[in-house]
Amino acid sequence: MTTRQLVSAPQYLAFALATAIISLISASAAIAQTEACSNSNGHVDFCDDLAPSACVAQGGISLGPGTRCPVGQGTIYGNLNGDGVVDLLDVEPFALALVDPDSYDASFPDGNIFLADMNLDGLLNGIDIPPFVERLLFPPPCEFGRKYTFAFKPGGDPTGARARITTHNMLLCGEPFDTKPGGSLVFVTVTRLGSPQRWAQTGYARYRSRTPPHSLTVRYLRYAETKAGILPLDYEWADGPAPEPGAHLYDCHLLSQLFGTWLFLYDDELWHEFTRPGWIGQRGTGVEWTNELWNANDGLAGTPSKHCLFSQCQLAQNWNEFEDTNLTAFDLNNSDPNEYAIQLLSPTSFEIWDLNP
Repeated sequence: MTTRQLVSAPQYLAFALATAIISLISASAAIAQTEACSNSNGHVDFCDDLAPSACVAQGGISLGPGTRCPVGQGTIYGNLNGDGVVDLLDVEPFALALVDPDSYDASFPDGNIFLADMNLDGLLNGIDIPPFVERLLFPPPCEFGRKYTFAFKPGGDPTGARARITTHNMLLCGEPFDTKPGGSLVFVTVTRLGSPQRWAQTGYARYRSRTPPHSLTVRYLRYAETKAGILPLDYEWADGPAPEPGAHLYDCHLLSQLFGTWLFLYDDELWHEFTRPGWIGQRGTGVEWTNELWNANDGLAGTPSKHCLFSQCQLAQNWNEFEDTNLTAFDLNNSDPNEYAIQLLSPTSFEIWDLNP
């Protein structure tokens, strides 16, 4: 059974006030009827709902009157600021889209005004307000169950892994009102299968409530992690500053089999190291480049309009001597193709995105 999370009185009042103000708009003017537009802005096989004139202007192909893009193909209704998620940052652009389309276009060049058509009737007016507020107040509930979208290269006794990864501020399920544990982690890892399983990884994470007491607080940071056995002392996690916007190089490699020491680098700068007896005399059995979700509906790092890119994917088989990975389509893995997408770009790069953010 689906449950809805209660919100505090101040939060509800803020939304009610915003709704009341917007509701004063007289049933606003109709916008041009939108149609499904494929290959807009040079994105092959990408679909967006646009007016026919806008579709042509962006070099797309209109699919005809009455057509709409499939859910998850760039059509995230309510996402008016163009960041790929629906949250409080969309309230202002939503209001502008209804009352002053020209100001909206000028203020939010990455947005799509047609995504304010919440009831899908082809018009922008006061009738779109209730479903917009509903979407903000009651985000999709958290459905626990880990999901993975990743590339895996087995064999070779690796001692290190690295890649350049684009950073994205992934939205967690139920945010900003839920306190349930949630997380979206993007990382490179060297793993050793067997009993016990061992791994060393580094990347960036956005998570909430890893351990009690649970709260609304969401943390966004860089991290390093090692697992070297079954005892609590065999596990270690370290936080670092959140990555800056853009693409950054993440690197973890074994410095010494003699001592079991791992080094963790960010943009070629050493920022942490772990030494664990469980890694003495050990090497990996494979390398992964991964986006891990703690809940089925936590946000994957990429969106339909802004994919998360893994590039310069490399592994080390002789300590810190890295070599290109030579990825193939057979190395790509996806927990749920109906929800997530993964695409090989080259032997050293691939991209991932959430089909339904």
